[in-house]
Amino acid sequence: MAEKAGVRRCRLQMLEVAPPGDVEIEPAVLTGLSMLRYGGFAETTAAAGVRRQFEEAHPELLDVVMNLMLTQRPGTGGRPGSIVLGDTHHYDRTHLPFDDEYVAELVLREGARLLGAPLTVRRRWRGVYADSPHTDFLVDEPFPGLRVVSVTSGIGMTTALGLAPTVLDQLL
Repeated sequence: MAEKAGVRRCRLQMLEVAPPGDVEIEPAVLTGLSMLRYGGFAETTAAAGVRRQFEEAHPELLDVVMNLMLTQRPGTGGRPGSIVLGDTHHYDRTHLPFDDEYVAELVLREGARLLGAPLTVRRRWRGVYADSPHTDFLVDEPFPGLRVVSVTSGIGMTTALGLAPTVLDQLL
């Protein structure tokens, strides 16, 4: 099933950084790179122009499939929380156990450019998830009454609560 759907692993890298100064950022922030990452944006006519701009000015960000986004964690003791900054995407059947420092430096560089100040890394995070270039959801029935279900993109946390009832409704 996985081979048929072209399932591979996606490794992503994110950073938790100290907020520059006492900056507090209430909403989650997506950037132009997000327009290239998510289908709802990537299919718009504006996305082609955004891609051209990155191809000309910063092709290395496209090479690491960067989706520059951030969110701020809750602070403590009246101090602003850390900023979770990321991410990049690397696709393969298996990955080496080591992170790529060049990739982390790109995320840090672009985060500093976005926030207008140098950033200090507090922690590094790596995620690995199933990915398919053909579908966001692998749903198969290898035997009657048995379903195999996997989110095969980076949208699992966003879609799981909709996917589960859909699959369960199909079984009933």
